[in-house]
Amino acid sequence: MSESKSQSRSARMLVNEERPFDAEELFFSTTDSRGVIRHGNDVFSRVAGIPPEGIFGKPHKIIRHPDMPRVVFKLFWDYLERGETIAAYVKNLARDGRYYWVMAVGMPCEGGYLSVRLKPTGELLPVVRELYKTLREIEAGIEEDPSQRVEAMEASAEKLNEALSGLGFDSYDAFMRHALRHEMEARAETMEKEREDCEVEQKEQERQEQTDADQAEVQEDLLIGTRVLAHSIDTRLQTMFDDLKAFRETGQKLKNTSGGVLKSAETVRVLGMNAAIAVNQMQGRGSTLRVVAESLGGVAGGIQNVIGGLSAELSSTVLSLDELMFELSATKLQSEMGIVFLNEMRGKKPDGRVAESLKILFNQMSQRVSRVFEHLENTNGQLVTLAKPLAELVRHNRTLRFVHFTGRKEAASIEGAEGFAVVLDKVPAQIEKTADRCGFINESVEAIHARVSAVLVRQESIGMDIAKMSDFKAVAA
Repeated sequence: MSESKSQSRSARMLVNEERPFDAEELFFSTTDSRGVIRHGNDVFSRVAGIPPEGIFGKPHKIIRHPDMPRVVFKLFWDYLERGETIAAYVKNLARDGRYYWVMAVGMPCEGGYLSVRLKPTGELLPVVRELYKTLREIEAGIEEDPSQRVEAMEASAEKLNEALSGLGFDSYDAFMRHALRHEMEARAETMEKEREDCEVEQKEQERQEQTDADQAEVQEDLLIGTRVLAHSIDTRLQTMFDDLKAFRETGQKLKNTSGGVLKSAETVRVLGMNAAIAVNQMQGRGSTLRVVAESLGGVAGGIQNVIGGLSAELSSTVLSLDELMFELSATKLQSEMGIVFLNEMRGKKPDGRVAESLKILFNQMSQRVSRVFEHLENTNGQLVTLAKPLAELVRHNRTLRFVHFTGRKEAASIEGAEGFAVVLDKVPAQIEKTADRCGFINESVEAIHARVSAVLVRQESIGMDIAKMSDFKAVAA
C-alpha cells in the first residue's frame, strides 16, 4: 500500500474528540534505546485505550498523532540522544481515534528512556495548538516527496524558533523551562480547587496515608514503607518548589533594574559633558569646575563598567535559577509519578516489570535530587560573587554624591557659573535613582541568597529519606 493511501486511511480513522483524564492523573512509559515500550502504568493504558499486552513491546510511535509536527519529535530525540531532559507539549493518538494532549518530560534512564506525562492545564496550550497546526502545515506543504522531509523539518524549525522569539523566548530551552514550571504550578492550582470540592475524598486519602504510615511501623511491607518515604520526599520537594518558584520573576526584575542603573550612568556621563561645555563658556573663570565635570564623567564611566559586568553576572544567575526550577519541576513530577504508581499497586503483587519500573522511577528521582542540589550550590556561589560589584556600585554612587556636593559649593563661589549649576542640579535625581535601584538589587540578592541557603540545609534530610529506599528488585521477590 502506498504511503498516501495509508495516510488517507489513517485520516479517516481520526475522531476530533478528546479522551478525558484528570489533572491529578499522571502516567509514564519506559522504552529501550530504540523507543520500544518496556512498561507503563495503568493510566497510560487507559488513556491510550490500549490494554497492556497491546502496548508493551510496541514502538512508542503507535500513539503518535498525525497532527504532531515532525520537528518536535526531532527535538525530543536530539535532547535524549545528548543525554539531556526535554519537556514538550504532545498531542497523542488513542486507539479509538480520539486524541489527548500531554506535557511530556523525557529523559535517558538505565537501558533506554523514561517519559512522564501530565495533563496540560495552563494558558500556553491554546498557543501551542495553533503553533503546531502552522508547523504541520509547513511540513506537509514541503514533504510531498519523502526525500524532502529534511527540508520540511528545517523550515518548520525556523518557524518554531521565530514563534518562540515572538513569545519572548530566546531558545527552546528557555521555552521548555518556563512551560514545565508553568504547567506544574497550574496543575497544583487545579488540584487544590478539586480538593476543596472533594473534602470527603481528601479526608479518606489522608486516612489511608496515615494507615500506611502506621502499617509501615509494624510490617516489613516494602511497598507501604516506600509509599510513606515517597510522600515524605514529595512534601519536602513541594516546600522547595514553593520557596523558589517566585525567583524567576524576581530575577527578571533584577535584569531590568540593572538596565535602569546603566541608563542613569549614561545620563550622568552626558551631564558631565554638558557641564564641561558650560565651563568652556566661562572663559577661564571655572578651572576648578572643569575638574568636577571630568569627575562626573569618570565616575559615570566607572558605574557603567561595573554595571556591565554585574548585568552579565545577573543574567547568568537568572539562567541558573531557570535551570534550577526546571530540574526541580522535573524532580517534583517524578516524585508525584512514583506516588501515583505506588497507589496503583495497592493490593497487587508486583511482578518483575513493575519492580523494574519502580527502580527506574526512583533511581531517576534520586539522581535528579542530586542535580537539584548541585544547581542550588552553583546558584548560591553565583549569588555570593554578586556582593563585590554591588559594593562597588554603592561606592561609586557615594563618590558621585561627593562630586556633586563639591561642584555645587564651588559653583556658588564663582561668578557666571549659573549654567554649570543648572546642569549639576540634574545629577541628584540620577544619584537617587541609582541608590534606589542598587538597594533593590542588593535586597533581592540577599533575600534569594537567604532562601537558597535555607533550602540547602534540607539536603541532608531529603538525602536520608532517599537513602532509605530499598532495592526495588526485592519488590517482586
